Amino acid sequence: MCSQNHYLFSCQSFRNLDVDSRIKKASESNVCMNCLRPGHTDKRCKLSHCKYCTLKHNTLLHRDPENQSSNNIVLSTNTDTSDMSNQKIVLLSTALANAADVNGKLHPVRLLLDNGSTSNFITRDFCEKLGLSKEGTTSTVSVRAVHLELVSDLTKEAFLAAFSRFISRRGKPQRVYSDNGSTFVGAFNELSRFIQVSSKQIESDLANQDIQFKFIPAYSPHFGGIWEAAVKSTKHLLRRVLSLTHLTYEELSTCLIQIEAILNSRPLTPLSSDPSDLSFLTPSHFLLGRAQSSIIRPGLTEHNIHRLQRFDRIEKLRQHFWQRYSNEYVSLLQQRTRWQTGGQDLKVGAMVLVRDVNLPPLLWLLGRVVAVKPGTDGRSRVADIRTKKGTITRAYNNIVPLPLQ
Repeated sequence: MCSQNHYLFSCQSFRNLDVDSRIKKASESNVCMNCLRPGHTDKRCKLSHCKYCTLKHNTLLHRDPENQSSNNIVLSTNTDTSDMSNQKIVLLSTALANAADVNGKLHPVRLLLDNGSTSNFITRDFCEKLGLSKEGTTSTVSVRAVHLELVSDLTKEAFLAAFSRFISRRGKPQRVYSDNGSTFVGAFNELSRFIQVSSKQIESDLANQDIQFKFIPAYSPHFGGIWEAAVKSTKHLLRRVLSLTHLTYEELSTCLIQIEAILNSRPLTPLSSDPSDLSFLTPSHFLLGRAQSSIIRPGLTEHNIHRLQRFDRIEKLRQHFWQRYSNEYVSLLQQRTRWQTGGQDLKVGAMVLVRDVNLPPLLWLLGRVVAVKPGTDGRSRVADIRTKKGTITRAYNNIVPLPLQ
């Protein structure tokens, strides 16, 4: 095809040809029709078949059902990106499929496969071709995330400073729910007085950006259950992890922020219903747009804290908190209703969270149920789970299904 020294599938001149011309050129060059290399035939070729069908030919020689001359769609693994000026290059993998319209008639469609995407899209023209109706939908997503701030005292000035740090890091909230602590009530009165004595220009600017403070009844912490649950779990483990440890303000602030990352890394729901997809959604996805990550550190849970340096002591506290939280989290989520109600058997393909005390911080073990094992009474209490480590067998007391409520 050209004067350069490369195989036929790497030749840009060969790629610019239509499919029929590629087949004719490959036949004239006496090369394997499967890998486009000389020295053997396609029957003796050890490489895989076409990516679009199961026939034994190269992907560059594939014909579309309707468009026999289509030569502008190739796999990313077969694409030569040295010449990015070629507008026919598609960097993502594609596949052929048939979609049924409202009358049951099949229409060929080209799918663009993006493993990093969490949404599905379809063109307007294809919707009209299938006869699909457009409906307006609205949805609301509620996610509980944790933000921890360390303050030096319980004055309104300390709370206002912490509240300013929160707004700078997370953005201005629309509503703030609080208990009737004097610290929070005093801060609300301070902000109210500031708005009252401010100029009309400031009042007009804050008219559409006002923050609503809502207080629960006095001596009624159960009214704030949505946040008191997170506060309770944090305090419960902090008392046991920190114990009599003496930390400076900077060390304790670092420890709390790392604990905040652990609390916001908890799994909420699977990202898709694909049985082969083990990815899950966390509160960090709504805060950062991605999953939480951390720096890899050696295990320090077995070391004596008094023999560690100050920086390593914080890491030991973090690992200790993670070990307690991840181990107790599954037990806290399980509902003890097996003696009262039935129908709690897991279904094949469901995503579950598995208890594993040997995992490093921020790494949760999730898997898909591939089989359940019923007992003599017909109730299943053990399941085989496919994880990234392979297939494991766990009892129901060590797993909890997603999504979490």
